[in-house]
Amino acid sequence: MGREIVRRESPKKPGNRSRLWKREDVMHTLKNSTDSKPLKFPSLEVVNLAGCKRLVDFPSSLQHLNSLRYLSLHGCSNVTKFPLTSGNIEDLDLDLCGTAIQEVPLSIQSLTKLIELDLSYCTRLKHIPIGICKLKSLRILRLHGCSELEASPEILETMEFLEILELSGAAIKELPPSIEHLNGLQSLWLFGCENLKMIPSSICNLTSLESLNLCNFSKLDKLSNNLGLWESTKPSLITRLEKRSRLDSSESKGLTILPPLCSLTRLYLNNCNLMEIPEDIGCLSSLVWLILGRNKFESLPKSIKHLSKLEHLSVRECNMLRSWTELPVALKRDLKNHQLNSAFFLSGIEIPEWFTYQSPGSSINIPVLWQSLINRKYKGFAICVVFGIEEYRDCHDYLSVTVHCHFETCNDFVSFPSCIYFDEDPVFINSDHILLGCCSFSQFYSSSQNLEKLLAIAGDSGYVDISFEFQAEFPVKCCAVYPIYTEPIKMIGATIKDIGETSIRRSGRSVDNEEEVEPHPKRICT
Repeated sequence: MGREIVRRESPKKPGNRSRLWKREDVMHTLKNSTDSKPLKFPSLEVVNLAGCKRLVDFPSSLQHLNSLRYLSLHGCSNVTKFPLTSGNIEDLDLDLCGTAIQEVPLSIQSLTKLIELDLSYCTRLKHIPIGICKLKSLRILRLHGCSELEASPEILETMEFLEILELSGAAIKELPPSIEHLNGLQSLWLFGCENLKMIPSSICNLTSLESLNLCNFSKLDKLSNNLGLWESTKPSLITRLEKRSRLDSSESKGLTILPPLCSLTRLYLNNCNLMEIPEDIGCLSSLVWLILGRNKFESLPKSIKHLSKLEHLSVRECNMLRSWTELPVALKRDLKNHQLNSAFFLSGIEIPEWFTYQSPGSSINIPVLWQSLINRKYKGFAICVVFGIEEYRDCHDYLSVTVHCHFETCNDFVSFPSCIYFDEDPVFINSDHILLGCCSFSQFYSSSQNLEKLLAIAGDSGYVDISFEFQAEFPVKCCAVYPIYTEPIKMIGATIKDIGETSIRRSGRSVDNEEEVEPHPKRICT
């Protein structure tokens, strides 16, 4: 409907429309362009050339578009020059995996209305001009995956509107002290910067910073020496991040407290070779996410209990961890109600054939004998979720899947939510993926209150319909569930008698106890 409205803007002259989608319209318009009669495209707002792998240069006939707001050269892997544009462009998408672009011209500073610049995976890009600081409207700068970019751009002027700076996977060796001029920065991603050896203390002047990712600093010379961690003559990084500096006088001799990062809610320190976590981490009162996986510390500081807003704590693969300290109240409550789960994120579209219950879409129902629930014959459920990835996506957060479990009888129904977190490092994906995981069944009724709800709706019912609903940031193409029993049981080809069931009533029908439960066939999502 929307495209038809745009077509009606100029039925006979596609070049006068605000958008061009059809290839034939684009080709017709470009072929009618000549040097003596260049195209003006007075209303064209969006140019999407994504995936044009034979494109070598941005067409000169498209360089003077006064109404242009969005330009995408996503996946144009043979483009060799930065596209020269003018006008009111606001969003420039150059997420070019394998692009031949080597530099950004100084003339970029003329794009004063540019809001987003995405140069991700420009693997030949070696230089960003200092004129980048002239882009006063710029809010997002993505440079992750630029494996030849050894120097982060100098910020010689204040850029108060820049909110997101992504340098993950770049070849940068250090951050310039001038990074403090990004006083509106909210998210700084540096994970996988293997050549990064130094982080300036001026990073602690970023008072608007909410998310800081320092994962996988494989070449970082002793983190404590670079950041001042746990040194008696300097404030620790954590102290510099706190809202209000409160140090014992015996520890603060000679300290100069730098301005705090008062808004920090997420701190990622995966795989940083940390031998200990400082006590003053408890000063980060706004912290919600704390990711500490793959480090070498043996214990968590006692002050962690003061992180009252902490909701996510990851110590995955911290093999030296020997003891737990008291956890924040909210986190303890979450652990009590949502027991630990495990999950794996894999490339593919095929549900393993041993999953006896499979369904297209994001939800699935299975019948369960009520008495089996009461007698705790179920330990939990294995789950499989297939995500449809239609285009290249970056997971800048740790993948989470929310599982809603609904219990229904002929009397009533009740629902309990549970979350399964896949806390690997953020990943980059461009194809369908599968989440394989398992969750404890008891987590859905771990509290006496939840168990009472289940008992109340059951009544005299002989069965319970359990439905699982999966929610995630990616579309769910299909899903599957496999019950895990306290005692091993053969499910494929099993009969109702095999699982100790004599009579099941469902939707007013009686199922004979000799009727075989046919396993669902292996299913491939397309």
